[in-house]
Amino acid sequence: MTLVDTSAWIEFMRRMGNPRVKDAVASCMRLRMAAVTGPVITELIAGSKNERERAFLAKIVGLCSEVAFLDDWWLIAGELKQTLIRKGVAIPIMDVLIAVAAKESGMPILSADRDFETLRRYALPELQVELIS
Repeated sequence: MTLVDTSAWIEFMRRMGNPRVKDAVASCMRLRMAAVTGPVITELIAGSKNERERAFLAKIVGLCSEVAFLDDWWLIAGELKQTLIRKGVAIPIMDVLIAVAAKESGMPILSADRDFETLRRYALPELQVELIS
C-alpha cells in the first residue's frame, strides 16, 4: 500500500497535471495499492470547487483503502509538530498528520510536496517518501 498525499491527488485530477505524478497515482489505483487518510480526504473536500468535483472525489476515495487515524497518533503528531517548531521548521499540521499516518501504518507517501522530504530530514528519518516533481 502507498498513502497518496493531497498534492499527488490534485496533480492526478488536473487536466494538465504533472504526467509523472498522474502515472504514479494511476499505477497505485490500478494495482489497488492506493490509500488515503482523514487529513487527505479533508484537504481534498475543502479544496473542491463544486458538487461534481466532490462526487468525483468520493468515487476516488471509495476505490482506495482508508488508513484510520488511531487515538495515540494524535499525541505522536503533536510531539512531532513541537519538535519541528523547536527546530524552526514550518510544516503545515495537515502534512504532519499525513506523515504520522504513513509512518505508523508502515506505508510510503506518494507526494508532489517537498514538505515531506523536509519533515523526514529534520524530524522523521524513517518516513518513506516517494517525491515526484
